[in-house]
Amino acid sequence: MIHLPGWRNIPSARTLSIMIVLAGIGLIVSIVSLLYLTQHLIGLKANEIDKHRSVLSVDGAVQTSVNRVLSLVMDNAIWDDAVHQTYADRLDPQWLYNSWGSGFKINNLYDGTFVLDQHYQVLWGSFRSESFTEQDTQFLGNGFRALISQHAAALRSGKSAYAGITRTRAGIAFIGIGLIRPTAGRLQVHDDTRRYLVITRHINSQMLERLGDTFQIRNLHVTPGGGEYSIPLRTQAGEIVGYLSWQPGFPARKPRGRPPTVCG
Repeated sequence: MIHLPGWRNIPSARTLSIMIVLAGIGLIVSIVSLLYLTQHLIGLKANEIDKHRSVLSVDGAVQTSVNRVLSLVMDNAIWDDAVHQTYADRLDPQWLYNSWGSGFKINNLYDGTFVLDQHYQVLWGSFRSESFTEQDTQFLGNGFRALISQHAAALRSGKSAYAGITRTRAGIAFIGIGLIRPTAGRLQVHDDTRRYLVITRHINSQMLERLGDTFQIRNLHVTPGGGEYSIPLRTQAGEIVGYLSWQPGFPARKPRGRPPTVCG
């Protein structure tokens, strides 16, 4: 009796079965790798979107802070009583302190208020509710000088108030300046006499914490140098006085290591 060899004993059949197994393993590896790559790409895109959102949020926080100082300047400079007091022959320090100097202790909306003349010399000042005795504006930094040099004509006419960023001797601050003028009508001054109100609000940890809560930014802080998650703080002249940095959220964490290897 002749026994025919079974298919398991045929060399070509054995090779075919091995190839099928290897092909199956290769297919599994390909599927796993594809899933890993897809997850990786989705994670990168999600992190990119989160970074873009964070940059917009931090930019918004900075602009909001500048606008707040600008609003404070306009609210306090366009005021009939302020015109009567600051354009008088002699200033009343008590009125100035009660109206502007004490604000730091009361509501902490700002930390510095200064009244300047037409030559931008300090006639009166208060910083953190303490008397400011310097007569020039060196304390207010290059950012302030850039602000007035670029808007001197508009400031003199009372057309508008202006605000920006500077670095004072006390640190980085949002700063604004505006002409002290009546609430209605033109300023009744027939010579070059001018009175300007300057308000500063320095960046501190409490301010950054509130901004972070409002704009949903984690660990907002000031750094001397920039990084991937930071934006520059620039003066009106473009000078960088520091960087506002934050901790990224990473909504989709970047996968670590290599994709898993399937072994046969």
